[in-house]
Amino acid sequence: MENQTSFETVKTDEINRQRRGRRMSLVNKLKMLTGLYNLLDQHLASLPKACEKGCAACCTCNVSATTLEAWPLYLALTAAGDGAWQRALIDQQQLPRYQPTVTLNDWARRCLDEKSECEATPNPAWGACPLLTDSICPRYEARPLACRVMLSARRCRPNGEAEMDSFAVTLSNIFGQVIEHLDSGGLTGNLTDLLLFFKGHEQCQAYAQGERLAPTGGLLANQPIPALMIAPEHRRRAQPILSAINKLMAG
Repeated sequence: MENQTSFETVKTDEINRQRRGRRMSLVNKLKMLTGLYNLLDQHLASLPKACEKGCAACCTCNVSATTLEAWPLYLALTAAGDGAWQRALIDQQQLPRYQPTVTLNDWARRCLDEKSECEATPNPAWGACPLLTDSICPRYEARPLACRVMLSARRCRPNGEAEMDSFAVTLSNIFGQVIEHLDSGGLTGNLTDLLLFFKGHEQCQAYAQGERLAPTGGLLANQPIPALMIAPEHRRRAQPILSAINKLMAG
């Protein structure tokens, strides 16, 4: 996470009303998530990218997500009927991987309170995403936000680092914060840990029924948006996006 201390605090009225209002069902949250992904894709389309199918240098085991993002991926993997992905994730849990110690919205709150501290930097040398098959994501259509925004203007170097457009980072912050906010009662963590969390029937049932999930096994409780992390030079460019997100949340 980048330590951006300038925030956008306006035009999030509808997002906040959704949290104060009645609890949203998982079905509606997933519809909202799809709408957010579609909106994100529209704005990513104009950014420079060298990414193509089979280019997986930056597809590492360090991906963080929320339960809302991991849920459709879990369902897609389960529907395939091949348990190899579960074995690969269980093996991955025995290896080093990035596990966030703070959620994106909690990070924003700490920055506002001037209490932020740098998180440990994920090491791409820890290895590739355990879901990859021949350098291809087997459920690409269900990939989480972190994978969607990882666009590199040039081919990634051997160590897996992408050369991201600065506005892509801002988009990642905006949509990541909104998704965490939308996933009220859910969790944030490493994608491997989230997918294995859903492996238990009770956890799946609790999430599907909208129960508040308790932090466990490196997974953190999601937090509401205190303010959106938007670089000052991107504020004007981001305004139409914030308006579209508010409209989507109101729909």
